[in-house]
Amino acid sequence: MFGELGHPADRTETDISQAAIVLAEKPKFAKDGKLYGVFDILNTPNGKILKTLCDYGSTLGISSRGQGEVLGDDSVDPDTYDCECFDIVLVPAVESARLTFTEGLSKGKTMKQ
Repeated sequence: MFGELGHPADRTETDISQAAIVLAEKPKFAKDGKLYGVFDILNTPNGKILKTLCDYGSTLGISSRGQGEVLGDDSVDPDTYDCECFDIVLVPAVESARLTFTEGLSKGKTMKQ
């Protein structure tokens, strides 16, 4: 699953030419109930921008992108939600969805959330 730097305003599908990250392993729920994933930063133009921001110490967020039926309370019905990808964003909808940047041993740069 590839992700972009920022959510695009006009589409839900991933534009591979805008890819910055790739989901390196299946996300897992931890005992605290949060979903954690590992992402590799790609050696693409957007990945290089992301790497520079991480090296600078930026506290970036991660946010899912997808579509589904919106319920009366403005939440999305989980039974109809189709997750397209995860994108790197400045302000995630879930404030605690922030990244930890670490150097990976095998594939390069890795981010965990």
